[in-house]
Amino acid sequence: MKTVFMDLQGTLGGNPIGDISDFEFYPRALEALKLLFNHGCRLIVITNQSRIAKGYLTMETYESKRQKIVATAEAYGIDNLEFYCCPHRNEDNCKCKKPKTELFNQANEKEAIDKETSYMIGDMGMSDMLFAHNLKIKKALVLTGVGQGSLNEYRSTWQETEAEYVGSDIYEAATWIINI
Repeated sequence: MKTVFMDLQGTLGGNPIGDISDFEFYPRALEALKLLFNHGCRLIVITNQSRIAKGYLTMETYESKRQKIVATAEAYGIDNLEFYCCPHRNEDNCKCKKPKTELFNQANEKEAIDKETSYMIGDMGMSDMLFAHNLKIKKALVLTGVGQGSLNEYRSTWQETEAEYVGSDIYEAATWIINI
């Protein structure tokens, strides 16, 4: 089974440098999730939500919005959307903030993941692409959110790796994944 990790904000929707509270799906994001779901992929959202630790977002607000996102996906026929969240700030030096890999470990504990058939879709090179690089899984950079900047002026923040695929949005990345 293919496992598809994906960033939340900037990839599936929302403000790429905001938090989950105002999240709305981008056009074609639900279609992308449905495409992956219909091809038997395990779908895992991994998100850094540092505003929780900073006191700008409560865990209750995060959880309420997460439940709404999952319910929206379920109403679209996608019943396997998992979430793993890092609520910490950089200075907390946790093990779960992307590009660190603890969120992968948590998902792997729930159900074993084959890295050979795993992918990461994200818009931020310095967190999403480096997360995938650290795990040695395939990387798809999307140009939504801060993707354009990650590919251009912030390319130096993830210069040690390359995305195997660059697409305009998550739907293009999903199409690439199912055709591999």
